[in-house]
Amino acid sequence: MRRGYSSISPAEAARWLIHCQAYDISGIKSGAVGDDRVKGGKGYPIGNGWAGWLGGITVTGSSLRETLLLNFVANSYQDDDLPVWELPQLTSSARRGAQGTGPVSLFSWPQRRIRLFTNDQGNVSSVLVCNGDPIDYQFQRWNEVMTGWRHSVPQSKKFNTQVYMPRQFIPTEKLWRGLDALLPVLQSDAQYLPARVLDWSAKLAGDGILPDDHLTEIETVGVTYGAQSASWDEIFSDKLAFNVRLAASHSFPAKEIVFSAVARAVEAINALGSLAGNLQVAAGGDYDSAAAAARASGFAETDSDFRAWLATFDPEGDLEGQLQQFTDAARDRILRLAEGYLREAGPTAWVGRKVTRNRQEHVINTGQADSWFRRSLARALPYAASEEGVSA
Repeated sequence: MRRGYSSISPAEAARWLIHCQAYDISGIKSGAVGDDRVKGGKGYPIGNGWAGWLGGITVTGSSLRETLLLNFVANSYQDDDLPVWELPQLTSSARRGAQGTGPVSLFSWPQRRIRLFTNDQGNVSSVLVCNGDPIDYQFQRWNEVMTGWRHSVPQSKKFNTQVYMPRQFIPTEKLWRGLDALLPVLQSDAQYLPARVLDWSAKLAGDGILPDDHLTEIETVGVTYGAQSASWDEIFSDKLAFNVRLAASHSFPAKEIVFSAVARAVEAINALGSLAGNLQVAAGGDYDSAAAAARASGFAETDSDFRAWLATFDPEGDLEGQLQQFTDAARDRILRLAEGYLREAGPTAWVGRKVTRNRQEHVINTGQADSWFRRSLARALPYAASEEGVSA
């Protein structure tokens, strides 16, 4: 990770050791002496580090103490849930039948055997990374508290039981676009389950430990790996804030309103993308690249608006009124962006050109593209009932 250095301090080496256990890539490792899995001096892949599977969620507080307490999910820790240093001494071979017993065991899971080598100055100058204990990725839902979960049909069929795998984030999407998975509505056949740290915050609010107006702030981090998880591809993070009551399982109506706001924003931004694409086609250009660029611009412009709205959203307030407030603001924002594309369309786009879509020939010009856009926008971002009849 550090280029141009011949050694690093023991303190920094300790940090990288923790990182390696958490996020190490898969792939062939050096074979540890005495490890009966080694063949030809090589340790063959047992998967990437456990944290690399997660869409990691940390609830942040105003201090380190508060952050630790917000992420310490009571009743998750059993007597046999011990850190690795309180267990019998490890050997170079994997422990037979070792399984996670709770959050503590996962925090310190020895998925790699790592040896640090020091120089004469006491700094760490080299490292040996070998395979350690594999982890049964499919059965950690009751041990891991800092990730959301998704139902896995293939794994459920394989093990003949309901299996939930860690839900990873999509690196190209802002966190708020996946709120339906981050704060799911629980059902018997739920596709998603929330991170238990979010359930914990909701319980603290329900018990009166956190005030009703407490703003839950979360930080997320995720990693994507390359082919066969043998390299790192991308590391990404995001932040989001919302009223703690929104995480409660009984906040079904409020969650549906928030999900509707997300859906409306996405649909409106897609309409903006279609406008830009159609204008480009009318001018003789490529639809896809123009539409993709406009959607990216739409999401970038909408991002701060949605975050600000979500942070002030009251799960027990006027739900429809708050949704309409966001809808009206989003409409204004998208219309301003659309006006920019229309102004820049140029005379060629006003004349337009003939294209065939769905086996029918159409003339696409600026006027037609604008008309289609405004119809789509009216569906995506409807006016309030009292404003019906107002032109979009």
